[in-house]
Amino acid sequence: GRRNADERVERLASVAQLECRKLELAAKQEMLSRAYDKALEQLLNLPEQEYTALLADLAVKAAVTGREAVILSQKDRTRYGKQAVVTAANERLNGGRLTLSEQTRPIQGGVILSDGDVEVNCSFETLVRLQRGALDRPVAQILFGD
Repeated sequence: GRRNADERVERLASVAQLECRKLELAAKQEMLSRAYDKALEQLLNLPEQEYTALLADLAVKAAVTGREAVILSQKDRTRYGKQAVVTAANERLNGGRLTLSEQTRPIQGGVILSDGDVEVNCSFETLVRLQRGALDRPVAQILFGD
């Protein structure tokens, strides 16, 4: 009976340790998600000149032909539109012919370049999500020191 009781105590302790590790991992995952959300928020709250320069830079880097249509969020299209983003991107492309699309997309920020059926998604949400796999380890080291 004593041996059975000892085995049961060991199993319960093992299960408790496993549950503790699961809770710790879930908390770390939540903190990582919050860090990426904060990074996205900081991108969206850049000063106007930096923000428009970033959008133009994304358009330049994503342009293949230089004749794509630039799709923005409704907010960015209304606020910055052609002058700030498309004109700056065309200047950097040395004769680029990017145009501002009449369409908008439900993105928080960034650009989407469209050339017929082909779209290049450079929305901030997508870029942050794509970087997440490569950056999880260094971000976790900064946050948790492990």
